[in-house]
Amino acid sequence: MSLVRDYMIGTMSSVTLSDSIKKAIIMYRAELSVLPVVDYHNRFVGTIYSNNISKNIIPESFGVLDSSKLFYEVNEELENLKSVKNENLSRYMVSNKNMIKENEEMKKVADIMLNNKESLLFVIK
Repeated sequence: MSLVRDYMIGTMSSVTLSDSIKKAIIMYRAELSVLPVVDYHNRFVGTIYSNNISKNIIPESFGVLDSSKLFYEVNEELENLKSVKNENLSRYMVSNKNMIKENEEMKKVADIMLNNKESLLFVIK
């Protein structure tokens, strides 16, 4: 019988509901695209994805690079970052109850991932 604890990553950074976007940006430094959001009792309450933050910082026109606009767009990105960095991250998080306990069988992971089209699950004790 394969258990989740045999395959999971044991340590991961997390953020709380009251943390700012600035704190959530640690995911970029750790090369993570998603972080678990926990409450004050360290209970999983949702996720924050890097693209939820990025789409509020990076100008829409940034998708197509035009060298004549590049300086303006980078400046706009920096200004947008200044305006959102102190916002509460709960505005950008996804409430997600898809989690699994470490003593569950791996079959349950597959079922949850396939039925909910998830690419990752957070493991709780």
